[in-house]
Amino acid sequence: MNKFLLFFLIVFTISACTDKNETPVVVFDVEDEFSIRLKENLNINGRDIAFEISSLAGYNCEDVVLDTEFSRTNDGGINIYIHDLIIPNNCTEGNTIPKQELTIGELDNGTYNINITLRNVVINLGELIISEESYVLSFENELKGIVLDAREVLKIPEGFIWGRVEVNNDNANFLLDAFKNKLNNTGAIESFLAIGQYSSFEMSNTGELLFENSSEFNYSFPFVYNYGTQNTEGLNGIVQSFLSDYNNTYDLDIDLFTYDGKEF
Repeated sequence: MNKFLLFFLIVFTISACTDKNETPVVVFDVEDEFSIRLKENLNINGRDIAFEISSLAGYNCEDVVLDTEFSRTNDGGINIYIHDLIIPNNCTEGNTIPKQELTIGELDNGTYNINITLRNVVINLGELIISEESYVLSFENELKGIVLDAREVLKIPEGFIWGRVEVNNDNANFLLDAFKNKLNNTGAIESFLAIGQYSSFEMSNTGELLFENSSEFNYSFPFVYNYGTQNTEGLNGIVQSFLSDYNNTYDLDIDLFTYDGKEF
């Protein structure tokens, strides 16, 4: 039997068997089906808030669609609706995890009511709290039907850049220092980020930058710098110059990300 139909039958049965002067208490469980990840999408104009919604189950069908939408209330609140997974009769075979990203846009610091509704039945009420340092999700009760990737996502500070030097050759960790020298020559300052979860990586308790996507190279050397107010377009020339210096001898690459949403 459909678990949501079962829930309504339970509610009806308890209501029918309870004295009208008593307040019925209904405790029910809903299987977790979806994960929600709060994201900070950086761009040249600022920071957009987005929610990435993913199925917890995988499917052997590349054409599965996760039907979601959002709306804003008159007082600025956020309504997120997870309707259903749409599976066509004729599927292209291939393992996939259905997901959708809902971009809310840029929000000022403050507290916003948030309502996450699953299949128009299960409602999760809470708040999104935005400060200078972070985004925090807080809910009134235990979440039903969904799990959060993280309840707090830290903001990337203005002027910061980060990334990793990747190489397949042994004994090539000196390449990190070589690239750092190029950044140092621009006036950039090697820095640290607060410990915690960011949108696309984690800063561990030991100060290690852990990327969401693991490197395809044998060795990966992360870095974090404060680039100040310099135009980040100039970083492309630095990356290309470094690769030109060493690509003939080493199998390497660089991932570099900036506070204003650029990737090199």
